[in-house]
Amino acid sequence: MEDFGFVESSFGVLGMLMTLLPVFVFLVIVAGIVVATVWITKYLKRQEADRKEMLDLMRRQVSRKQDS
Repeated sequence: MEDFGFVESSFGVLGMLMTLLPVFVFLVIVAGIVVATVWITKYLKRQEADRKEMLDLMRRQVSRKQDS
């Protein structure tokens, strides 16, 4: 049987999974960072859109006061 770098142990499949555990943890951390980045980007874009909408409303109110 070829040696793929897995730890030889009496656990068999469990030992192989324990060897791969750091890889799975790393992938979960990377996925979490990607999801957090996307969420923060969407949140900031929504904040920017709300701010622009508020500025437009304020400008309309000012122009109405000047018209009357």
